[in-house]
Amino acid sequence: MHRDPEQFPDPETFRPERFISDPSFHKYSYLPFGSGPRNCVAKSLALLEAKLALLHSVRNYRFSRCPQTKVPFELYYQDNFISPRDIILKVEKR
Repeated sequence: MHRDPEQFPDPETFRPERFISDPSFHKYSYLPFGSGPRNCVAKSLALLEAKLALLHSVRNYRFSRCPQTKVPFELYYQDNFISPRDIILKVEKR
């Protein structure tokens, strides 16, 4: 599926910008970790490691808003998510 010229023009060329903008290919044509019962074994390990890293950061550091952050937050819509724009955090060791 990753090398199908109908989905990806010039599929052998490394062009990461094709994933940044609005994709012109079918959303299920690129599955780097696979899908279903034969998906990547390391996917769950990678998610667990990311959660543990976040837990470690929150446990050992204090996050607070800097004065440069605008209140109320300016929100924007991108890729089916509503995200805040320009939030600046101050990180202090506990």
